[in-house]
Amino acid sequence: GASTSIALRLTNTNTGTTVDDGSDIEVSGSDLNIINRESANTKFFTGNAERMRIDSSGNLLVGTTSTFPGSVTNVAGVHLGGATPGRGYFSNDGGRALNLNRMTSDGDIIEFRKDGATVGSIGVIDGNNTFLQGATGHAGIAFVTNNAVPFREDTYRDNTLNLGQGDFRWKD
Repeated sequence: GASTSIALRLTNTNTGTTVDDGSDIEVSGSDLNIINRESANTKFFTGNAERMRIDSSGNLLVGTTSTFPGSVTNVAGVHLGGATPGRGYFSNDGGRALNLNRMTSDGDIIEFRKDGATVGSIGVIDGNNTFLQGATGHAGIAFVTNNAVPFREDTYRDNTLNLGQGDFRWKD
């Protein structure tokens, strides 16, 4: 059968009154759609204060009206890119800007990719030891109680990885 749709159209003298103007709150099938037909922000308020907005470029801003919190401004908040898809900015004044929590098992917490291929990761091994490693076959390092140890391919390594190479050496 055909799905049904019902909408509440909101317009004023600034938006105009044609079908391409204003905003709609619409129920279509099981979906609730909030449609802003104007080149303007869609704002969300609680406690009589703005808490979140989707700006006219499609950026999701939480706790800020700045499109680049902590990057080019000294403002706390979250920006998830709409104008720059896939980019996020997280900024906090006096505390952590981002918490990541892997639950119940060891492994990667963050995976880094370039053109879709894994190029490295940061994770946890043995419950509370942090590691930083490159892609398969690349060296890494694990931070264990009172030591930094060689690490590669999710395993501690003994006498198999060098510190520095040829023209790129560590001092002392």
